[in-house]
Amino acid sequence: MDQKGKTGSRKAIAVTALLFLAYFMSAFFKTSANIVVPHFQRTIGLSASMAGLISGMFFFPYSFLQLATGSLSEKFGPVRICVAGLLISVLGTALWAFASNTFMVVAGRLFQGLGFGPIYLGTISYLSYTFDTKRFAMFSGLATLFANIGSAFSSVPLQKLINSTGIRPTFLSTSAVVLVLAAVLFLLRPNRASLPEMKSSMLAEYEDTMKTWLGKSPIIIGTILWAIPSGVILSFSGLWGTEWTAMAFPEFASSASSSLLLICFGMMAGGLLGGTIFPNPAKRTAYIRLNSMLECLFMILLTVSLGLRINLTLSLALCFLVGTFNAMSLIQVTAFVRELTGSVSTTMILGIFNFVASWMVLLFQWFSGILFDAFSTNMNANSAFFASFSILCVIFIGAALSSLGLDSRQAHRPRTVSF
Repeated sequence: MDQKGKTGSRKAIAVTALLFLAYFMSAFFKTSANIVVPHFQRTIGLSASMAGLISGMFFFPYSFLQLATGSLSEKFGPVRICVAGLLISVLGTALWAFASNTFMVVAGRLFQGLGFGPIYLGTISYLSYTFDTKRFAMFSGLATLFANIGSAFSSVPLQKLINSTGIRPTFLSTSAVVLVLAAVLFLLRPNRASLPEMKSSMLAEYEDTMKTWLGKSPIIIGTILWAIPSGVILSFSGLWGTEWTAMAFPEFASSASSSLLLICFGMMAGGLLGGTIFPNPAKRTAYIRLNSMLECLFMILLTVSLGLRINLTLSLALCFLVGTFNAMSLIQVTAFVRELTGSVSTTMILGIFNFVASWMVLLFQWFSGILFDAFSTNMNANSAFFASFSILCVIFIGAALSSLGLDSRQAHRPRTVSF
């Protein structure tokens, strides 16, 4: 990698800050369906299964871009890829501003996923060649923090903005913000000569990465621990959480969107704690098992608390704990995989993880809508949500138990796989 790129110049810091804002917007729209899709259900008349499918549509183009962004960033430069994505996302936000039918809502969601798809890995790629190892760890942590703040803004603040100004002004203004962000990033883009050269063809990179992924069962388990909890938790926080909380505790309906907010706050806390309170690589698999089991346990308790209408405060506290241990689990799984893969491109491996996770989110959100439609024919809405998420929790338990298949002797021991 060209050491000239390892700079701490003001321009590099400015570009980094703008990429953080782009990541903020990406996370904002990824989870905005929790607030926006119920609005379209009321105004357009969407079924629960269609609402779940539309929410998950973000992850259809998003998932495939996780496989391509690493190589595209090396070929064209990560900032250029992010600029192109932001420009495409403007189409999606504008379509939502003027949506009057199901087609426009679906098309808007697809363009949002296509546009914001390269932002995360593009940001990580830029950080990896711009900063040294110590600064990279610091800035990648800040990127995650910005993403969770974006998710937090897609809950209570977004709900209040839509209620006060309406859906059209809200998304026209966000379209303008994204457009300005893309323009400034384009003006500050690095020179192509300062970017690292591709070491091999895109096809060869994909082949090497897939061999590494398929050749190591611990990485497959890591993918399960990354993807299935993401699918279950984002079905709640990214789609049904606000609506279910309002149904479970109608007297506190105005506070229902706090469920997503507290999951985001929990993930911020987990992001800050995950790499510090579990620092020993020799105990990595034990950390993974602990965090995976706890995030699963708290998701089950959250489902029971809402389904049985036990207590709103307890439910919101459990939202925070779900977010906290999900973030800590992801951090430990990421560290474990990096220790196993050694010299394999981190961006490419993370791309596979995000690809699988994106499909899990799409399928789980769609599946949760189908379950809700099926159960709601014979029971009230709260009970239908309870039954639906109980089934999702059973799948979550299976994923958590897969952590028992990790061998502690595999931790912190890089290996190379040959075929």
